Amino acid sequence: MTFFKFLIYRIVGIFVTVVTIIAFLFLLLRSIPGDPARLLAGFDATPEVIEQIRMKYGLNKPLHEQLITYFLNVIRLDLGISIRTDTPVVSEVLSRLPNTLTLSFASLAIAVTIGLPLGAIAAVKKDSFVDLIATALVTLGTAIPTFWLGLMLILFFSVYLRVLPAGGTGTPTHIVLPAVTLSLPVMAPIIKTSRYATLEILSQDFVKLAKAKGLSNGVVLFKHVLRNTLIPVVTVVGLQLGNLMRGAVITETVFAWPGVGKLVVDAIFARDYPMVQGAIFILALLYASINFLVDLTYVVIDPRTRVGGGQS
Repeated sequence: MTFFKFLIYRIVGIFVTVVTIIAFLFLLLRSIPGDPARLLAGFDATPEVIEQIRMKYGLNKPLHEQLITYFLNVIRLDLGISIRTDTPVVSEVLSRLPNTLTLSFASLAIAVTIGLPLGAIAAVKKDSFVDLIATALVTLGTAIPTFWLGLMLILFFSVYLRVLPAGGTGTPTHIVLPAVTLSLPVMAPIIKTSRYATLEILSQDFVKLAKAKGLSNGVVLFKHVLRNTLIPVVTVVGLQLGNLMRGAVITETVFAWPGVGKLVVDAIFARDYPMVQGAIFILALLYASINFLVDLTYVVIDPRTRVGGGQS
């Protein structure tokens, strides 16, 4: 497979994935009990007012016509008008997106900065205290629900110690608790993968040769081991982007962080179909695009996976 074919294959994959998500979400939302027109009009509204609202947002059309219309609008980058706020969905989602990206990248930075070296050091110092800490973090990150961890951090640092704010935005300290909460479930597989990959690389002949030349463990670790450890870790980070997106919805709700995740939750309770669909569409497109960049990064890091000249 040539590099050009690889790009085409991945772009087609992104298109199919996003279209499938849009169609599935569209049908799923319409299967949820509740009439958004009645909720918007109020319980004292007359049937005529409710019908006018249905006509305004196209809710009176057959389901297949609504789906086709929505797809055509998406092609024109028109994600509709919010039923709840009567504002364009695109502008409202894009205004919240920087907050979600800030939280996600802060969490990812914490997870990679701690997880990658901790896993490598735990492998070098197997069965040591560092290895015990790494194993404990992996267990906690895998077992503890995100919302429970967030509530416990609020209880300890905000209620008891009163050193960090419990939610909202405004200062750099506001992002500390939500970023730590979101980073732990992402950090766990990074530590695990880094430790396993380092143990495997340490048994390779080129590492044994480097040690035989008299190089210190630190030089061997940072010059020879970590570069090769990056290959599987990058793959894991790409896979964990989905956890970041999913975890952001819960974390933003717990900490009242004004991001796209909290926007989606509020829109679901308000039966705001256009807002939910638009927000999920943008998140899905963002997730697929980042995964595409991760694939390209993997090709750059590991020359053996490069494609070109008719060879894969």
